[in-house]
Amino acid sequence: MNKTGQVFTAQHNRSPVFLKAGLVKNSKDYKWSSYNYYLSDKETITDKDFLKKYFANIRGFIEFNNQSNSDKCLDFNEKERYTDDDLKVIISGM
Repeated sequence: MNKTGQVFTAQHNRSPVFLKAGLVKNSKDYKWSSYNYYLSDKETITDKDFLKKYFANIRGFIEFNNQSNSDKCLDFNEKERYTDDDLKVIISGM
């Protein structure tokens, strides 16, 4: 089975996208995250044993999800702006 999702595609020292985007402050607060299911003792469809391939123990999983970093979401690099006169010069030189 091909596993996808934030836990399975996350790189070392990377916060889940919903944290970087500022949607919530903690993984446990994000409604669509499986974070709470991994920590739950209840029977769920979440494959909790799968985490063992990525983390030595549950504490490692919790620490990974709660670490801070300087990642930014939706970085924006402003494009160069031209005046009409600038564009006339550029076009006339073509």
